[in-house]
Amino acid sequence: MITGSLFRWSVSIDPLTHLCSSREWSRLAPAATMKATSALFLDYPRWLASKSITFGLIGTKHDVDNSIKILFLGFVVLIFGAAISKKTDTTLQVTYPVMGGFLSGKNANEKNGELVFFADFDDNRLETRVVDYQPAIAGAPKLLFLSWLRRFIYRCTQSVTHAYVMWRFHDKMRRGSS
Repeated sequence: MITGSLFRWSVSIDPLTHLCSSREWSRLAPAATMKATSALFLDYPRWLASKSITFGLIGTKHDVDNSIKILFLGFVVLIFGAAISKKTDTTLQVTYPVMGGFLSGKNANEKNGELVFFADFDDNRLETRVVDYQPAIAGAPKLLFLSWLRRFIYRCTQSVTHAYVMWRFHDKMRRGSS
């Protein structure tokens, strides 16, 4: 777990199902509004492709079905389905279903977990989560050969990269920058 005064991160991978989950939480900017936060959540794929975050190695491609392909050096590494937004008077949630890509451990067009952005304006809390994601690097649950090593490699590579990106995103949200 990474902890600090502003950002916390935890990750887990189930040894039997190889489903991964991570949770990152911090504080929203004091003046955060529902409208501005929603815009930043929905802008996440474009922000991810900015050179200041991923050094120009990541790109995005938006398809006609509103899915978003995340590209690394031109190769499709993740595919997100269309964003799903839910609002109440004091909370906002935007969910991107993971639908495939090289890093995904399931076939294309088969949901493989989700990336969730959540804001609670009463508690001034920002939370991001990866839920029930099966990374290709961890292998399918039925492939137990060296599964402990594959889970370890996932925790040392893809999950740490995700934590870095989310740390940067949380910082952007905390500062209230667009």
